[in-house]
Amino acid sequence: MTANLNLECYSGDDIAKTLKFRASDRTTPIDLTDYTWSALALNADGTTAATFTVTCADPASGDVTLSLADSVTTSLGAGSWRWSLTQTVSTVTTTILVGTFSVLEVV
Repeated sequence: MTANLNLECYSGDDIAKTLKFRASDRTTPIDLTDYTWSALALNADGTTAATFTVTCADPASGDVTLSLADSVTTSLGAGSWRWSLTQTVSTVTTTILVGTFSVLEVV
């Protein structure tokens, strides 16, 4: 099932969000050893506006970190995009998170 998560940052800032994948008991980490990840922010026409770096430093922890460098958020400027996170296990690719990615102008 795909869940919704909106992300927000300021133009010129680094962004890093850690997602914690847990079993149905909400405490036991899901072992992500055989998973690969991809996260994109898309323009309205479906073209890629930005590609997030997705890292899973310790797969047994169930934690995945999405990040974009300050140079990327500067280049994007203020605006809003759709974003998604996909996971691939073996040969099965599934979109598990979608939402709006908003870059705010610094006041």
